[in-house]
Amino acid sequence: MILSNSWKEGDFTSLVGTFKYTLILLFIGLIYSLVSYGNTNYLNEANLNGDKQPKWFLVLFVFLFFYSLFATFNSAKDAIYFSAFETQNLLELKKKGIS
Repeated sequence: MILSNSWKEGDFTSLVGTFKYTLILLFIGLIYSLVSYGNTNYLNEANLNGDKQPKWFLVLFVFLFFYSLFATFNSAKDAIYFSAFETQNLLELKKKGIS
């Protein structure tokens, strides 16, 4: 969602959709980190990999980590802007006497 000072009707639905997407992405990252921890632990205990982790394993983890980090940051930033916008609108309505 592109941030601007002119929020429109339906933007809140888009904001909630972004939060759902971010939550799913974070959950996938968490599951992947647990699987990678278990795999690394197994390989180290069985000494099957000679204490070496495949590069693609780390690359995928770093990608998921940074992508979910930026998605979380952007969702939080959107939520803050939207709540500030709604607060401003409510104050204006209160000044006009509309409840």
